[in-house]
Amino acid sequence: MRPPPILTAVGVGPGDPELITLKGKRAIEQARLVFVPRSKNGEQSLALRIAERWLEPGRQQVVELPLPMTRNAAELVRAWRAAASEIGGRFQGLPATEPARGAYLLLGDPLLYGTFTYIWADLARRHAHISIEIVPGVTSFAAGAAAAQFVLSTTADRLAILPATYETDEVELRRLLA
Repeated sequence: MRPPPILTAVGVGPGDPELITLKGKRAIEQARLVFVPRSKNGEQSLALRIAERWLEPGRQQVVELPLPMTRNAAELVRAWRAAASEIGGRFQGLPATEPARGAYLLLGDPLLYGTFTYIWADLARRHAHISIEIVPGVTSFAAGAAAAQFVLSTTADRLAILPATYETDEVELRRLLA
């Protein structure tokens, strides 16, 4: 009997393949199933393009998960549920002789505004037998600060992260920044 399936959420960083962690690279190489989010516009996933150099097409199966770039909550919930169902189904479809390891690739870090957090909640409810591991990734703000040689904070400084693209109310944004 094989051990329970393992899905590793791998943050592949902000876009530079050299910024992926060794642990993330290893998780990608060990995966039999590789899940990648794909927006509706049909472009190949940037996370997939970053990881391609470590994939073995004859051994690994890449599964694109349609995840729309929208603020429509109902549409997003449907997409997250469908993605969780697809992941669960793909693990069930693996032969018992193969290791049941998968990797979910996403930009940045899985736990910082990552699409995986929403899918994870549904996986936990409907596919609790799948063990979840998280491999953090380099965030865009950390990579940007490094490239610009800009110190983000020092000893007594505080740092706040605000999703400015969602904050369209200037008054509310000023309040949060204050």
